[in-house]
Amino acid sequence: MYRTILLAYDGSREGRLALCEDAEVAAACRAKTCLPAVLNVAPGIALGEGFDAGHVVERDIARYREVLDQGIKRLRNHGLAVEGRMVQR
Repeated sequence: MYRTILLAYDGSREGRLALCEDAEVAAACRAKTCLPAVLNVAPGIALGEGFDAGHVVERDIARYREVLDQGIKRLRNHGLAVEGRMVQR
């Protein structure tokens, strides 16, 4: 039926429940799964002269990575082959 399924996951309680349901569909189809983390980093993130937003961006990236890794682990616990990707928009 499906060979590859693109999933969405935000780390919320509802997201965990949906990911579990998605994992069941993927397992039934024996499909590969792809779980992206889409970073929305605006190029003009500096708020004023002399403001360095680098630490803010790094913190956000670390949080996205944590949520992505959590989702990958959950899918692998269901016996799925999963590819996780960090994507910047």
